[in-house]
Amino acid sequence: MEWTAIAAVFAALIGMAFGWFVTQARAQSDAESKVRAADTQAQNERIRREAIEQQRADLQARCDDLNDHLRIAENGFAETRARAEETQKRFEEERQLLAQAEHKLTDTFKALAADTLRQSSGDFLKFAEA
Repeated sequence: MEWTAIAAVFAALIGMAFGWFVTQARAQSDAESKVRAADTQAQNERIRREAIEQQRADLQARCDDLNDHLRIAENGFAETRARAEETQKRFEEERQLLAQAEHKLTDTFKALAADTLRQSSGDFLKFAEA
């Protein structure tokens, strides 16, 4: 009986050791499964981060390109505005010159008409006296 009790205790100890090993193996398997899942998730996050970084770089390049185009357009606009102002200034100067020329031509025409009338009047009086 003593051997039976010892065998029973020994069997219980072996059963407990076996249970402990099975539990440890299951825990290790669960831990390895979680590590693999975490590694997969980390890899997916790295891929996502790289894609976002590439999008950011593409958008930054596009933004830089648009800023360059904006600077070119602003410079072109400033040049166009300066040319328009210069053209407007020349137009006003030419208008003033034209007005002055018109005034001089009017005065000259009036003077010529008066001279012609005087001369014609003088000639008419000569013909009338004769």
